[in-house]
Amino acid sequence: MESHPLDYDTLRHYLLEKWEIAREEGKLLYSEQELQRVLKLLVFNLGIEKALNTIPREQIKISKK
Repeated sequence: MESHPLDYDTLRHYLLEKWEIAREEGKLLYSEQELQRVLKLLVFNLGIEKALNTIPREQIKISKK
């Protein structure tokens, strides 16, 4: 998938109106679903190849073990 520009409606669909860090859990957002929605938006905007290239290869090797 190639990168795509974002429009206002797409942003409103995927992002919360207010961003807060869930301090008790140490996560950026409060639920896995919210995190996945933001990740989908970033991959859509950046493109799959560029998004995957942001992950350090060493981390991928560690995660596969």
